Amino acid sequence: MALFRACLGKTACVEDDDHCRTCGRQLDEVYATRELIEKLAHFAIAHDYVNYDEFVAYVARKANAKIRYAVDQANGQATGPAAREQAHG
Repeated sequence: MALFRACLGKTACVEDDDHCRTCGRQLDEVYATRELIEKLAHFAIAHDYVNYDEFVAYVARKANAKIRYAVDQANGQATGPAAREQAHG
């Protein structure tokens, strides 16, 4: 897995043919990330959430859990309550 480098903002992005020279990420990755953020923002606005910070925290928690599960499965590691119980004795 690659190490994620956070974007420093559109004004700091220095693009060449295929990547940002500031953060080093591929441009398709940068653009896809921006699109995801736009979609999340529009979703929260469309639903008129006043507690959008809670919505964003929820999405972050759920995405983190989904990624962790997928990585564990790809690495052949057991997940879930039974695996946690076994790991903690």
